[in-house]
Amino acid sequence: MNFSDKITLLLGTASRMDETDGNTTYFCNFKAGSFDSSKSVGQIWRIRQVGTEYFTEWADGDQLYNNVWDNRLILTYTHLN
Repeated sequence: MNFSDKITLLLGTASRMDETDGNTTYFCNFKAGSFDSSKSVGQIWRIRQVGTEYFTEWADGDQLYNNVWDNRLILTYTHLN
């Protein structure tokens, strides 16, 4: 079972998922009825594997639906505030 499979089992299915490398996977849920990846309507988080530990980090350090999925690689991620 790969990293993404493990995360999917733990968190369920997000609207979008992107495994950028073997250690980081990005997830996004969109506001109801909004699936435009170029607008600020996404709740984005990532899970990083460092050694044997997994870390969940949220775009802007919150769970708001105000991020752009297309910008996921350049957003600032922190643990929930």
